[in-house]
Amino acid sequence: MKFIPESLYLLVKFKPYKIAILFAAIILILIYVICFFFILPFSDTSAIQIGYSIIAQILGVLLGALVVLIILLIDQKQQSEKHLISEYYYYKNKMLQNIELIENVKKELYRYLKSGNIKMEEHLVFPDREYSKKKFKDIYINLTSLLLFLKPEISDELIKEFKEFNISEDVQDEILYVKGLLPEYESPIFFKLIEDGLDITFLSLYCSNEISDFAIKFFQEFSQKGISDSIKIYESSNNTLKSKILAVDLFLIIVAISGSVFSIFGLTTQFTKLPLFKYSLYSIITLFFLSLFFSLLLMEKILRRK
Repeated sequence: MKFIPESLYLLVKFKPYKIAILFAAIILILIYVICFFFILPFSDTSAIQIGYSIIAQILGVLLGALVVLIILLIDQKQQSEKHLISEYYYYKNKMLQNIELIENVKKELYRYLKSGNIKMEEHLVFPDREYSKKKFKDIYINLTSLLLFLKPEISDELIKEFKEFNISEDVQDEILYVKGLLPEYESPIFFKLIEDGLDITFLSLYCSNEISDFAIKFFQEFSQKGISDSIKIYESSNNTLKSKILAVDLFLIIVAISGSVFSIFGLTTQFTKLPLFKYSLYSIITLFFLSLFFSLLLMEKILRRK
């Protein structure tokens, strides 16, 4: 094991699907290169026609699978959103009842940032000294947005604070006009703000026991009611449905199927003699392999969010 780099070892141990997808992608590229340079130049009309037919069938099945996936993702998103909407007013009232605690968290964060003990761009550090993906900037944005949503009258005070910390205009707009307003209309954003703003690691290290105990009880209740799961399912489904990879994959599959079917019916003796025949053949094969490659990327994206 000493000869295996630690990062590779951890990848194999905890993310075996990434290794499988990586090898599948490498094999796919090798097959494409062999096909492009050593098989297609020597293929006859009969073999090409059969190949077009097989490509259309494979991609037809893949397109059907993607349609089913999209339907399932939409259903998951709607069900999780429905659950979060049903809990929205209860937890909003609960947060308003404990708004002083949230204000205290904000004051502590402000004090540490003002003193320079922590900086916006620094990462949180877990008690075991490992770095978190979150930065103090992320906590500041989410916590400030949550407090603004619960207490809109602090907007003028926040603008002064933004100038004090040299907060960029994009971040200001994100707090004032997106995350600070949208929770009223989109309950998943509200619950996500609570999760990200009241970060347990930050609270346990920088705030009083009263505040961290409050947050722990809050999230225990989240877990018992399945709210944490609903947030993850909603976020995962929504991100996948909005993914550019999914859109590109659908586009490539549809174009490749259309091209294959068109070429099957247009594969005449006269057409094979035209320069366009060679370009269409190589284009369809390239689209076919690109469709498979983007399907692998989409699979990795979905599995990564599990």
